[in-house]
Amino acid sequence: MLSCSEVTRLCASEELRRVPLIRRLAVRFHLLMCTHCRRYARELRLIGAVAGIVRGASTPCASDASPCARSGGCN
Repeated sequence: MLSCSEVTRLCASEELRRVPLIRRLAVRFHLLMCTHCRRYARELRLIGAVAGIVRGASTPCASDASPCARSGGCN
């Protein structure tokens, strides 16, 4: 299982899109199990949405396509 520091680093960077599928699945699994990382990923989505509103973009956040943003565990 990945550590919290690895998961938060991957969620906060664009690097997650370039990692192998098994690693992305490990991140999703970690998010399902870890309340703190799930909260962090949710806060990242919120910050991205607010930044999108402030800059007047039609899509709230460019990182919405990342597994951290889409994970069912990020609710």
